[in-house]
Amino acid sequence: MIQTVSHFEDEINKKWRCMYRWSLSRKAYKITKHVLQLQNEGTFNDVAHPAPPREIWSTFKEGFKDFKSRMAIMNEVIEGLKKEEVRMIGICGMGGVGKTTMAKEIIKRLAELNLFDKVVMATVSQSPSTRMIQAEIADEIGLKFDVESDSGRAQKLHGRLMEIKRILIVLDDLWTELDFEAIGLPYAHAHQGCKILLTSRDSEVCNRMGSQQIIAVPILTTEESCELFREIVGESFDDFGLRSIVTVGKALEKKRKHEWVDALKQLRSSLPENIPGLDHKVYSSIKWSYDKLESDEARSCLLLCCLFPEDYDIPIEYLVRYGWGRGYFSNIVTLEESRNRVHSLVDKLQRRFLLLDSKVKEATKMHDIVRDVAISIASMLLYRLLQEIHMDL
Repeated sequence: MIQTVSHFEDEINKKWRCMYRWSLSRKAYKITKHVLQLQNEGTFNDVAHPAPPREIWSTFKEGFKDFKSRMAIMNEVIEGLKKEEVRMIGICGMGGVGKTTMAKEIIKRLAELNLFDKVVMATVSQSPSTRMIQAEIADEIGLKFDVESDSGRAQKLHGRLMEIKRILIVLDDLWTELDFEAIGLPYAHAHQGCKILLTSRDSEVCNRMGSQQIIAVPILTTEESCELFREIVGESFDDFGLRSIVTVGKALEKKRKHEWVDALKQLRSSLPENIPGLDHKVYSSIKWSYDKLESDEARSCLLLCCLFPEDYDIPIEYLVRYGWGRGYFSNIVTLEESRNRVHSLVDKLQRRFLLLDSKVKEATKMHDIVRDVAISIASMLLYRLLQEIHMDL
């Protein structure tokens, strides 16, 4: 009898387990069906969201010198951005005066003040590319374009920027007026939480763009120049009263007094080329630094860099292959030897501040002022070569 009851209980338990599993499977089926229905309706597309992009200020390198004159200008810009009625501010000054560096420092300080939910920055340059400006800003807000037409990209970028309640858009190195609509940038008056910060060599550009404040960045005072100069040259500064700029200072580091005197004479006799917005002192110092490079290889490497577009991340491998193909490097047999030589030259040019570090791996950059001077030098060399050919004919 006990065995019969036990057997009966086992049978009941098996049936209950079967019914329970059937119930679970039916629920799972219903849930799966509902999820598929939501997917088809487009209720959600992604299971997880990608990590938000890093704040732009976190990518900036240190290097801002807090001179009194620069701090006063920075404070003026920041106070202007705090004002509700100010929608656009322009920072103007000659090439090489430090407008971009100042704009980056302003961005870093704004992050501490929490004035904006988002700050984006794009380099415009002398020959602006709508798609490059769009791409720079899109990367900074985590936007992926799923359209190819310029107007489609502009519409998508505009829509995303309008969603950000408080946003500062920094447009660096304007040479002419910019078409906000073609790019997809919101006009400040149409987006109450949007403000614009411009940098340009031409105050008229900022004026035509509608800047309510235009702030000029002058060259450093004599005292500030001396302080910077002393930092670059070192203890030998106090031995004589010479003045110059950073690139010359690096080239003459630890040199003797007679070399400084000779350099000063060459700087004074150097004639600037016709480069818009470039002070003749800046031109002469960069030209002198070029002339004082130790080898033709280094000079050729620098001139190769000026062939790339403005603000371009120049792949060092391109310099390797172009230089090797043109036979610029002496006693080089293999491509690997050429690669080692170019990396060494790039390091040397960066130490002289004629080239810059790049955020892109295995690449370098060229400041637009140095590029302008290098193009001028290359044009002059070509002109002389054509003269020599003409004389030989």
